[in-house]
Formats: sequence, structure tokens, C-alpha cells
Amino acid sequence: MGKFNPADSWETRQQMAKVILLRELQAAESEDDLRQRLRAAFPAEKPVVELARDFPFYGIVIEAPTGVLYTNQCGGTACVHPKIEGYLMLIDFFDTEHGAGAELEGYWFYDKHLRPDADLLDGLDRQIRLTCICYQNAGIRLDRQRAEDPDVEWGEAWIPVTCNYGRGFLTYTNSD
Repeated sequence: MGKFNPADSWETRQQMAKVILLRELQAAESEDDLRQRLRAAFPAEKPVVELARDFPFYGIVIEAPTGVLYTNQCGGTACVHPKIEGYLMLIDFFDTEHGAGAELEGYWFYDKHLRPDADLLDGLDRQIRLTCICYQNAGIRLDRQRAEDPDVEWGEAWIPVTCNYGRGFLTYTNSD
């Protein structure tokens, strides 16, 4: 008896929960330890906010322990859906054909094994600062460390940034 199976009957799941609770109560060294053990034993599903393709916006998902995950399709034809826990800071609405959004969309890049070169990253950082000019006090800039990390999934509509509120991802309407 170790993990819940949604296909099990209600009675079986109740019995399993009792066994897990007793085991964790006996093993816990403090109240805080018990809380951590119970969170690990009974992980809650976090809601996922799928940012809409047809909603014209710019925003930054700031990483924070909110219990809510955000995702947006990125990566061109790779169609990856990276998720982070945090909150959405709405920056602006934009015209995908004429405004700064069209300029920023021109910098999309995604390949898990090939990273963008320094010129592309410099251009992307400049464009982020131009696009977010109304929020210059927020200090929004490209997070080069994560942009160059091959383990970080990013691309058009999901760009690693830092700002005065923390780390996150600049995201916007994706027209794929």
C-alpha cells in the first residue's frame, strides 16, 4: 500500500489514506515535519492556466509559490508547453501586426540542443526593453543565464526574464 490509484474503490482509498496517515504520524519529528510529510504523501493538483492564443496581451509570469501554474504554447512546431508556478503580471495589450509585439515575435527561437548566439540574445534583450518601455521602472530584461541553459524550455511567447519582482517568463499571444 503506497500510492493512490483513482481506479480503486472509495473504501480502498480510505483504507490506504488511514495507513499513510498513521505511518506519517509515527515518523514525524515535529508538527512542521508532519505537515511536510503529509504534503508529500497527498500532493494537491495545482490548477493550470493555459494562456489563450486569441487574447492579445503581454505579461510576465513571475515565479512565486502561489499554487497556480501558468503555461503558454511556445517552441514553434515543437509546440512545447512549459509550466511555472507564479502569478501573471499583465503588461500591455498589443497589435500583433503593427506594434512592438510584431517586432518581439520576430525573435522566436527554440531548439533544446542549440542555443541562440550572443547577437540574437543582445537583440532580444533590446527588444524586450523597448516593448516594455512603459515599465522601465520594473527593470524587465532578458535572463541570459536561463536563456543559455539547455535545460530551460523557452521560445517565442515564453522568454526568460528578470525584473524587480523576481524571475519569470515574458509571455504574449502566440499565433501558431
